[in-house]
Amino acid sequence: MRAQYRDPAPESEDAPTLRLTVVSLEGDAPSALTACSVCLRVLHGSDWVDAETVIRELRSFDLATAPRLGPALCDRCVRPLRGRRARPEERLAA
Repeated sequence: MRAQYRDPAPESEDAPTLRLTVVSLEGDAPSALTACSVCLRVLHGSDWVDAETVIRELRSFDLATAPRLGPALCDRCVRPLRGRRARPEERLAA
């Protein structure tokens, strides 16, 4: 097995998306998939797609063990989170 670290939330839209991918050398099916922790879409190649699509394409239901899901944030979900974090904090009255 081989692993490489990639940051799941790039700083800007131009930055490459980095993620942790674990590749099984025993077979051609991935032992880990990267899923968005917010919307549950799965990174398939370079695109974020619905989990149902990936399940059908990989036929993961035919595998002896289910692929593991690694956490990440997709481009669609990371933008609003970064926008909220960039806004100044609102002071709450005590």
